Amino acid sequence: MEVIKKPKVAFFGHPKSASTWLAGFMMRSAKAQGKKYWAGQLILPKFKVDDILSLSPEVIITQNSELNKAMELGVERAFHVIRDPRDIIVSSYFSYGFTHSTANWPALLELRKELEGKSIEDCIERMIFFNERDIKFIHNWDYNMKHVYETKYEDLILDMPGNLTLIIDHLNWLNENNNLLKEIAQLYNRFTYVRSLGYLPKLKLSGISSKFIHSLNEERSIQKLRQKKPPHENHFRKGKSGDW
Repeated sequence: MEVIKKPKVAFFGHPKSASTWLAGFMMRSAKAQGKKYWAGQLILPKFKVDDILSLSPEVIITQNSELNKAMELGVERAFHVIRDPRDIIVSSYFSYGFTHSTANWPALLELRKELEGKSIEDCIERMIFFNERDIKFIHNWDYNMKHVYETKYEDLILDMPGNLTLIIDHLNWLNENNNLLKEIAQLYNRFTYVRSLGYLPKLKLSGISSKFIHSLNEERSIQKLRQKKPPHENHFRKGKSGDW
């Protein structure tokens, strides 16, 4: 009988809590180390834990997390990010109402039609009910799991590179032994994840440095990501807390 290896680390996120940004950061960090990862929505019925584990990922990256499924994965170390639900509601109004892709999400398309012509007060009230499930996931989470590094979006953005370094250290990924050869190997690894080059072997590396974290944080700064698309299509709006 084949023994399925449990994933080592995970990012557990929630919508409108920097989850897209953090997922991108984790994917790039995993790629640099040549690690196999799984990224998806843990709350969706089509993603069953046994199916995920059968793929033998070393890293789990999920932008929407339900406690029971998260615990079933049996990861050794993880981090979990939450946000003030009031800001989640406001952020979702702009995202779900205007910029978020409706591809393969007919419910969002229906919601957007429903919001047309309504006052902002009515729209916000509708968003409260639309986000009810995700808010419950945050409410029902177990915040006392020793292997999970808990942080808030509001604290994270005060010093993103510093807090990311603490997170990476908790995941046992922090390795300050950095040299030109390692940087070349990391660049090669990230290159091999391009779909047409997926057949190339990965170089297994142990950890990333704080220098790499700062560089990646700069590469994925909100300002740069916002410049990639016009405002009406941009998924990255303000990134500020207290917008409610």
